[in-house]
Amino acid sequence: MSPQTFSQDRFQSAAIGRTISRPLSVLMLDGETNISLFVARCLGQVRNIRLHVVSQLGFAPLRFSRHRSRFLKRQPSQRDEDWLDAIHRAAKLVRPDVLLPVEDQAMYFTARHRSRLEEIAKIPSTPSLEALERLNNKDQLAKLLDENCIAGPKTVRLSPVDDIDACLQRITFPALIKPVRGRSGGGIRYCADRETMETHLEKLDLPGQAGVIAQEFIPGSDIDCSVLCHDGEVLAHTIQQGFLPRSRRFAPQVGVEFLKDEPVLNAVKSLVKTMRFSGVAHVDLRRDQRDGVLRVVDVNARYWGSLLGSLLVGVNFPLLACELALGNAIKPPVYEQGRFIDFSGVVKQISRRALGRGGYRFRYGETGLKYVLRDPAAEAVKLWRQFFCP
Repeated sequence: MSPQTFSQDRFQSAAIGRTISRPLSVLMLDGETNISLFVARCLGQVRNIRLHVVSQLGFAPLRFSRHRSRFLKRQPSQRDEDWLDAIHRAAKLVRPDVLLPVEDQAMYFTARHRSRLEEIAKIPSTPSLEALERLNNKDQLAKLLDENCIAGPKTVRLSPVDDIDACLQRITFPALIKPVRGRSGGGIRYCADRETMETHLEKLDLPGQAGVIAQEFIPGSDIDCSVLCHDGEVLAHTIQQGFLPRSRRFAPQVGVEFLKDEPVLNAVKSLVKTMRFSGVAHVDLRRDQRDGVLRVVDVNARYWGSLLGSLLVGVNFPLLACELALGNAIKPPVYEQGRFIDFSGVVKQISRRALGRGGYRFRYGETGLKYVLRDPAAEAVKLWRQFFCP
């Protein structure tokens, strides 16, 4: 069904802070993580939405959030049937209009059981299993880009059965080692030369690994694009570039600047159209300083860590996803250009200034502080888990 043909008989598009015309019940399928808390804070900006949560983790930040109505713990289990049973039991209590997956595991679960879940409630546009496999696996993503003539870094898969010496001859240095499946920059190693890479690979104990890739390092700057898509069409987007890094080199930055960049949007549209992708995604790109070419580096087919930044500049992605699930036509939102610093970045900059080490002088309106101060108990639990339950 084309997004343009969706009816608008449930409720009209709601801007941030407005009340929707009738109560909406949303059941989040995976309330365990910090990103699920960010999604809840986005939905909490619109009155008349009741957010209910199923979680494997009892002591989850979202349990203590003012933005959730009912919190339903399910027993930790690897069996899909147990998860489905928990959702059925929760649905009898809260009668959801929409079932909302947030992170990777729930996206895969929804793709496997979409027809059964649709018997319970509406579901937002989500990726197919094939799309998830190709995008979340860095080796498969590199092959997808190459097959469709979409610019990306030269990538070579390294596994226990490969001739590592022959593989490394195909890589230009400097280069990176990356886990085939990874997130938030974890496990990435910069290698200035082949000798350094060989040393890192020895430490990795490659036969015990699921596999890693060696990837050409692109000199230049990072720029990211967040999207909501349906059947290969981008319905909403924001574009951001980091300006305040974390201490870990390849981790997402704590401060980002939202800007307009037509070439970035066109590059992402090309990827989305190629896959006929549906759902939310955060696309990492690199602008090559050698030739100005934009190269797709990574794709996360789920909600992302800077989600509240997108909200701050005017795009409420979780709300739009719910509207799409209910059959509402979506008018592409226009976002403002501006900066966003997450809570950890705020703390870091305040600490730097207190110690006389400079630091970025931010304005309250460009931080996530208002979301934290309105939801302090959940934030306290998030911080406690971050430091004591890594």
